Amino acid sequence: MSTHLLSCAEAQLAAAAEDFAYEGSTTWRTGVPLHRERGVEVAVNPDGWLVLCDLRTEQEYFYPPPFTVAWIALQRWNGDPHLALDEIAEMWQEDASETLAAVQKWLEELREAQLVRDDGP
Repeated sequence: MSTHLLSCAEAQLAAAAEDFAYEGSTTWRTGVPLHRERGVEVAVNPDGWLVLCDLRTEQEYFYPPPFTVAWIALQRWNGDPHLALDEIAEMWQEDASETLAAVQKWLEELREAQLVRDDGP
């Protein structure tokens, strides 16, 4: 059996991704919770890539580290778009409006792939 040691940063990313994977996490739409679909597992690779695995179809989706930041920020800020957006834009070193557009497009892709769902009105 081999052992893989994680750095503190890798361990924090893995823990935050695990927390977001459970019911009760939220998305950009203020007041509308975003939940991962049943059968979708979430992980962060040691190199920072976000991995969403749909166990129903056995398909894996890989997203580069900037989207790992977005995934974690959404969980951290409980869906407050202004707080999450500021954090993501700072980490991406991008304009907030460009960041918002990119993240909204990404979340729509996740919805279309049935990896996440919105609950609410």
